[in-house]
Amino acid sequence: MEGERVSVLKRILAALFYGFSSMLIVIINKLVLTSYGFPSFQVLGLGQIVASVLVLYAAKLTRIITYPDMSMDTVRKVG
Repeated sequence: MEGERVSVLKRILAALFYGFSSMLIVIINKLVLTSYGFPSFQVLGLGQIVASVLVLYAAKLTRIITYPDMSMDTVRKVG
């Protein structure tokens, strides 16, 4: 029973963190594109993707998270 309660709490906290992160990304994008007059939304989006990949890779190396390595089998499952 205690393990199930911890699992539910982790899921709720993960969902809240995801929502907060998503909201923060929208606010930062709005700030960068309007207030600072950043000329290219595409470069901003590419930078976010690169930063996300680097953060996920660092978290995998430090064993904070786990996910399968990239392989052709993974590509086939997604496609």
